[in-house]
Amino acid sequence: MPYRLGVYVSSLRGHGRELAELGFDAVFTEPSLEALKEAREAGLKAYACIWAFKAPRCDERLGVRSVFGSRSLWLASGCPNNPDVRRYSFKRVLEAVEHGFDGVVLDGVRFPAPSSGVEALFSCVCEHCFEVGRRLGVNMDEVAGVLRSFRGLEGLRRLLRGEGLQGWLELRAYSITRYVEEVRELLGGVELGAAVFTPCLAWMVGQDYAQLGGLLDFIQPMVYHRGGGAACLNYELFCLVKGFVEEGYWEEGLRTIYEELGVEGPLKLDRLLNGLPLSILEVEVARAKRMLKGVKVELTPIVFAAGLSREEVSQASTACFKCGVDGLVHFGY
Repeated sequence: MPYRLGVYVSSLRGHGRELAELGFDAVFTEPSLEALKEAREAGLKAYACIWAFKAPRCDERLGVRSVFGSRSLWLASGCPNNPDVRRYSFKRVLEAVEHGFDGVVLDGVRFPAPSSGVEALFSCVCEHCFEVGRRLGVNMDEVAGVLRSFRGLEGLRRLLRGEGLQGWLELRAYSITRYVEEVRELLGGVELGAAVFTPCLAWMVGQDYAQLGGLLDFIQPMVYHRGGGAACLNYELFCLVKGFVEEGYWEEGLRTIYEELGVEGPLKLDRLLNGLPLSILEVEVARAKRMLKGVKVELTPIVFAAGLSREEVSQASTACFKCGVDGLVHFGY
């Protein structure tokens, strides 16, 4: 068992011993020697958090290319299939191991999500992805045509059902899985984990739980029921509605999302920004367990703790442990 209770922190800032006293046994943080030293002194395991596809330089030519022709970096990241981006990623992973961290956890190990906008979501059709698609037998021109046709409420419904998107989804999942395979080969026996999207959306960003689980020591579904940024389920759903549906049809858009993804939430778009019901944690953790059935990997979900009261954090943690997870992580950035 890698750890039982971990926490994501941007830096320890002298709180290592305090975290240990609270029962935490692992921290996930930037791969700095200072953080590693303090974690060691507090008796905590230290994992280097690597943003997988961070671009080596601010150059949009490294970014994803949408089916509408625009090219862009997303969250300072490039295309997962760009050779320069991948080489830079492998370099940072190896540096973290050389520093002496107990393991590596991959974050942002995906393609763009709804929170990056429809332009970025409907990618990537760059030359590198075209080549991967060719090897897979995927007709990338056909994929681009299908995606360009997705508009309005009906387009949203078709997206959520994956209609005509088998090639696009196959390309995304293959690319992410292959990247993790290469990291696994680089690290050998060093512990490797990944922070992944919550199950109901993971398929959209190229994360296949079963395939990834077979390569990892631990997998961390980000079951964020609230928050205002990428990976927070309520915010990703908010962005889907805003990106596809005209004002006046937002409630219908939300009904469509809840029906297609099997989740529940408020029907007023502004209320969605306040979060989803806490019960979504149990639903999503149960889904993760089903997806990982028969796969030997530790399931340690991440709950969103930043800005929550102690009681709310306790309720979220209890909801996950009730599902029989192997461990739990708090996101405290």
